[in-house]
Amino acid sequence: MNETDRHHAARPDPKRIRIVLRDHALLEARVHIAGGQFLITFLAGRKRYISLTDSVWMATEEPVDYMLLKVDRILWVSSPDQQIPLMNVLGATAPKQVEISVEGGLVIRGGLALGARQRLSDYLATAQEFIPLANAMALPREAMLGDIALNQDSIRSIREIRASQRPEEMAASLEADAS
Repeated sequence: MNETDRHHAARPDPKRIRIVLRDHALLEARVHIAGGQFLITFLAGRKRYISLTDSVWMATEEPVDYMLLKVDRILWVSSPDQQIPLMNVLGATAPKQVEISVEGGLVIRGGLALGARQRLSDYLATAQEFIPLANAMALPREAMLGDIALNQDSIRSIREIRASQRPEEMAASLEADAS
């Protein structure tokens, strides 16, 4: 076995991810991620660039065999076929519902796994560059995004929401906050 074969044999099978960039361009690609690694920790290990193979720009269906993508340009990442778990949940409590306004005016609602008495501000101060949102949804259309890893640098504001508050009330509240 030569060196090239040995290198490729040691690499894990590529997994599919969906990336939404901060300019809202959509890209599907494959990443080489170790078995059992979580999406959040994988992204945390990428300081400046993420290596992608078999990429497709969804708007044009333009394929790209190999590319490096700058991590700070990412808005969020998901595993559309759920082959890469979002994060490890130890002693999980029910996720707290949050509403997040990101650059470009998009509003996302999802579950954030905070500790039982953990404050949102404390969590965000110690969280890595990407935060996990379970069952994320884009408002006001209620478009399901699934479990996503959201880039903290794109967040304009974030707040916990009451379980009884309906999506249309939340959207109206955010519109009032933005004006």
